[in-house]
Amino acid sequence: MRSHVLCIIASLAIGCSASPPESPLSSPAAELDTNISYGQARAVIAASDWIIANGGDPNAVEFDASAGGNGWSVLISYLPQRAGGHAILLLDEDFKILDVLGGS
Repeated sequence: MRSHVLCIIASLAIGCSASPPESPLSSPAAELDTNISYGQARAVIAASDWIIANGGDPNAVEFDASAGGNGWSVLISYLPQRAGGHAILLLDEDFKILDVLGGS
């Protein structure tokens, strides 16, 4: 009887320590960059709005925002990557688009 109880306890311990199934959101392809500043987030939102306003899909691009001078610049790389498949948005400190360089 004692060995039966120990077997049940061991089975429960093993079952409880098993890892849950991996969420699709925890896969490397679905990782989000949580190391982004408020300003970078605002710049990316402005760039995403520009993509949508021009009939594009913001899910089909990569954004790279950086502060500089008196505003922000956002490099937009269209996916899949191809020659000439990018644009650079220049934003003021209020995240308004000042200029667009490169592709559309």
